[in-house]
Amino acid sequence: MKSYLAALPLLALCVTATAAEPPAKTAPKFSSCTKPAWPKEALRREYQGTVTVAMLIGVDGTVREARIEKSSGHEMLDLATQEGMARCIFKPAMQNGQPVETWIKMQYVWTLDGPSAAATAANLATARAGAERGDPEAQFKLALIYLNSQGVTQDLAEARKWLHKAASQNHAAAQLALARLYDNGQGVEKDADKARQLREQSIRK
Repeated sequence: MKSYLAALPLLALCVTATAAEPPAKTAPKFSSCTKPAWPKEALRREYQGTVTVAMLIGVDGTVREARIEKSSGHEMLDLATQEGMARCIFKPAMQNGQPVETWIKMQYVWTLDGPSAAATAANLATARAGAERGDPEAQFKLALIYLNSQGVTQDLAEARKWLHKAASQNHAAAQLALARLYDNGQGVEKDADKARQLREQSIRK
């Protein structure tokens, strides 16, 4: 999973100048910030989204106020972002060489890596149903799931079983994958002759 911050333009300034040309003001910069913890229930439900937080950065660099400007659509992520960002420390904005209070906006993005657990489980169920019906393509896909640990614990015996079933129905990719197992002795005893036979079968289509 990933979570990261994105800076937005300044929302408002607490200090304004009376001159026609206001003195330049530098934006606050991060000094230290612990990444907000992903709520367990939100992670279980695979909630994702982007939260926009408005923060008032004090002259000492602490966050004096943090409020949600735009919701992720999930209250748990919003609250975790608000609470996490409130603990951040900044180098305060400077104006005329002096620290000043400043409102800024930040985006916090919550996103999961790779396919979701639900999608992985659905792929496994679909492949298994097709494999058990005798579909060689589904048998090949199920074998790869077990071979490459895609949402399951690697099981070479299960992978080999489904590769054999698909290969026996002249599925070329399954024959080549099975040949590699025999070449490398992966889940089977090394057998160069068997591997060669399988490769030859795969090209006689």
